[in-house]
Amino acid sequence: YILPYFEDKTLEQIDKKFVLSWASEINSIKHLSNRTKNDITGLLKFIFAFGDIELDIPKNPTRAIRALPERSKKYRILTRDEFKKVMTHISQEDEEEFLWLVFFSVLFNSGARRGEIQALKFSDLNFESKMIRIDKTYSSKHKNKNEPLKHPKTESSVRTIPLDDNTFQLLRKVYERRIDDKNFSRDNFIFRRPDNPSLPFADTTVERRKNILIRESKVPHFTVHDLRHSHASELI
Repeated sequence: YILPYFEDKTLEQIDKKFVLSWASEINSIKHLSNRTKNDITGLLKFIFAFGDIELDIPKNPTRAIRALPERSKKYRILTRDEFKKVMTHISQEDEEEFLWLVFFSVLFNSGARRGEIQALKFSDLNFESKMIRIDKTYSSKHKNKNEPLKHPKTESSVRTIPLDDNTFQLLRKVYERRIDDKNFSRDNFIFRRPDNPSLPFADTTVERRKNILIRESKVPHFTVHDLRHSHASELI
């Protein structure tokens, strides 16, 4: 978004008129959010700010660029009663269904991100302290589809989370049911796909399962990430 417009221009050619024309073209791209557009124009402004400070360039035409308004995200906070109502629509008898109950319960009661819970392995469970270790996240957009794990979002995202007794007991039940599998390994994903045990739950499947539960329970719509905010609100 920047280089094709500026790489053949001299500093003398990059005046206020040229910069504003470029910013107008960026702002007209329909598939980009205002936040992304601001990131793009902000990067150019940063480049010129660096040139102003470090290279003493004679002018900074990017000061004329104004940021676009960004829509603030609205979160829906689920109460514990609402969450329990949603969970009553999952059968605990069927092993595959039970795994979904555990998945959403860990999300709600840990405050972890969806990808972090998808990436959980049995080796991340500490049965003595009833804690889970978060040191990786699952990404469906990872270039290597056979190894779809990457480092968490930030350095501070590597952490150990204590769980309440009930939630950890659910994880223990999954472990006890799985340990008799001849191919069991502590390096296995806890929330594995039925059709491909070497991969965790897919993002699309998580969304579809969540939306089915919303329809069945008649609870107002929420996103998977709302469970993280719900947990934080409950902690407060």
